Amino acid sequence: MTSAVFIGIDWGTSAARALAFDARGQVLAQSPASAGERMGVQRLHEDLGRTPAPADFAVALETLLASLGVALPQALPVLACGMIGSRQGLADAGYLACPAAPLALARRLVPIACGRRLLHLVPGLRMDGAAPDVMRGEETQLLGAMQPAEPGQGLMILPGSHSKWALCADGEIKHFQTQFSGELFAALSQHSLIGRLFTAAGLASLDEAAFDQGVALAASAPAQWQRHLFRVRALTLSGGLSEDAAPSFLSGLLIGHEIAAGRPQFPDLTRADLIGSDLLCHRYARALPAFGLLPRVRGNTAADGLWQLARAAGLVPELS
Repeated sequence: MTSAVFIGIDWGTSAARALAFDARGQVLAQSPASAGERMGVQRLHEDLGRTPAPADFAVALETLLASLGVALPQALPVLACGMIGSRQGLADAGYLACPAAPLALARRLVPIACGRRLLHLVPGLRMDGAAPDVMRGEETQLLGAMQPAEPGQGLMILPGSHSKWALCADGEIKHFQTQFSGELFAALSQHSLIGRLFTAAGLASLDEAAFDQGVALAASAPAQWQRHLFRVRALTLSGGLSEDAAPSFLSGLLIGHEIAAGRPQFPDLTRADLIGSDLLCHRYARALPAFGLLPRVRGNTAADGLWQLARAAGLVPELS
């Protein structure tokens, strides 16, 4: 059986995912979702009821790696991106200013002991100037999605709690901006008058007609997003929208307003790559054409990014 030469971990806020790679960068094993669903940095805080200690992260790491089911000697290099490298995580890996290339990030890895293993933490990225911004974890997915053979500029959108819109060109992440759509949807669904009308079935599914209706409303009047938010409740109470369909309408509304706000920053581009979970990428792919952008779904590219960073940092041997 092919041996693992490198371990990569996408260790985020709510979950963690470990991957074992062979010498050619192929994924030999991946931890099941159930193994890492309570190991995210914020989840550990919540479950422990306190700030996790280094020993807590070490236990979580070994539990996560054990779920891979392959031999992983302690000497294997381990590279981790995401919130594990934040102030709330194992150690603060800092931020690298944009524009940034894989080699620049690789040179700024932060090595730190985690139990019996040495972790190399990936720094995040930051935008300086009049519109400061930060990302942590998404930079690795962006590196994994960049295609050196494709010339010119490319817009990449990473849907999530804090969606990222990034311009990548010439092998670099040039600049990016953050939209608050995902967390706003969660807050409105759980802690507002709007969300009190939502059903569990509606939150668990997508009503495409209601979603498209929300996108169209956002496109028709991008400046009126606060007024539009209350329309979710008004339509539901008046019978114009069912309680099952209301969450999809809100989702389309928020994603539509996100795109309406982000699109003018990239007026010359006609295509956007979508990076992230299939469910979220599907929603954005439905909404983008209404704003003149053709979607290309790329899925989760963190594995490719972790491998690129490991190669650039010399953590894995060059192929002979």
